[in-house]
Amino acid sequence: MKNTVLFLALFIYSLSFSQKKDTFLIRKNTIEITGDTSLWLNTNERESTNENYTGEYDNLNFNFSPNLGYAIKDNLIIGLGAGYGHNYNKSKHENNNPSKYKSEGNSYSVFSYVKKYVPLNNKLAIGVRGEVSYSHTDSKSKSYGNTTEDESYRHNESDGIFIGLRPDISFFIAKKIILKANIGALGYNSSKSKNNIGEEDEYENKSKRFNFSFNTANLGAGLTFLLN
Repeated sequence: MKNTVLFLALFIYSLSFSQKKDTFLIRKNTIEITGDTSLWLNTNERESTNENYTGEYDNLNFNFSPNLGYAIKDNLIIGLGAGYGHNYNKSKHENNNPSKYKSEGNSYSVFSYVKKYVPLNNKLAIGVRGEVSYSHTDSKSKSYGNTTEDESYRHNESDGIFIGLRPDISFFIAKKIILKANIGALGYNSSKSKNNIGEEDEYENKSKRFNFSFNTANLGAGLTFLLN
């Protein structure tokens, strides 16, 4: 909740800036080509004297999203984009009941957006993007213990819709190249998933929520190239 209030305050504050001739400017009819990337990698090991417990964890999350935009007015962009994501998780536990777990999945998305740049000075601006997107995720997981009876496999699929805002900080590093840092996402998420597809215990989950998210898919950096 605090993050949501902070973002709204930042958004309202940014709109109070009036655009001047010497401020950050993307002129009408300019074409934007953007590539957004996020990468999160974590490897750690835990030990405990309780029952001689040790645990190893490996996590990888990668997302790439190309966008194509067009300036219909100065500092106002409309555009389309697509995204690809990959995640990998592996864990190993050693104690009185050893176990291992591994999951891997891919996600795909398409979206349309309207983006407004709010200048702070001649090189720096706050970007606020209103977006509607659809995503699909397919993942498989396996867990196993000491015997084959302990093994289990799961196949999960989910579809999601996002409607909301994605803020960023944009900075001109060259005359026609912008470096931007994505901050997060504020909006409505609706998802539906099928779990353990093809098995006797197949089931579905549905969720709807409105929140401000800092997950790895909404954090990262990107480069924007301007053509005019």
